[in-house]
Amino acid sequence: GVRRVPPPIHAMEALLEHYVGSSEASLLSLHGERLIISVLPTARWLSSFLRYRLVPSIQSGSQVLAGSLVVEPSHPKDDEEANNRRFKSGSWRCARALAPSPSPSLSSAPAPSGKACEAYEAYRPVLLSTFLGNLRHRHTEVVALDLLVELAMAALESGQWKWVGDFWEKLSGEAELFVPHTPCLSCVGVFAQLRRWCPSLQLRVAYCDWRDWRRTMREAIGRTESNG
Repeated sequence: GVRRVPPPIHAMEALLEHYVGSSEASLLSLHGERLIISVLPTARWLSSFLRYRLVPSIQSGSQVLAGSLVVEPSHPKDDEEANNRRFKSGSWRCARALAPSPSPSLSSAPAPSGKACEAYEAYRPVLLSTFLGNLRHRHTEVVALDLLVELAMAALESGQWKWVGDFWEKLSGEAELFVPHTPCLSCVGVFAQLRRWCPSLQLRVAYCDWRDWRRTMREAIGRTESNG
């Protein structure tokens, strides 16, 4: 299911480097002291850390996908297709064509709801955001979980995994997401959507209050200045 957990040390360290590290690409370098002073952060300042381990069903394959990365919020001109999908898709899922597979069992696998599945055509869940006073589809939590779905789709499209009708229901493993602020209700809704699509996938969400994260950033900056 979806479970809240304490912020993991490795996730906090990775995000701290992203926020206030010495790199010119750190958020502190890009946005300056506003990042530390602001009581209410803007969405473009809120990144997340995602660690995942995705395990396909026995029928889909045996290779496990595992990794971790820092996920930034989406920007209006970054990926118009993904932004539109998360904001105003007309369906809860969208079809994706796959390369033909030599396995005869794939074309006969039953699709959800008892509908016939077209040969070599898969579908991906669409994780929809909710408009709550402003647009939420670019929030880092939505982008991170949408990326998780894309990682699974990439494994299918490359032939690393095989499509079966209950692929998403049988996808298991763990996903760990850490954000330095309290997720909004739209993002909580996306957590629930992923849980509904992938009931065997364990989603662990960690977060802290932005005020605490500002203090953590200031302390990290202070240590850097003392050592430098």
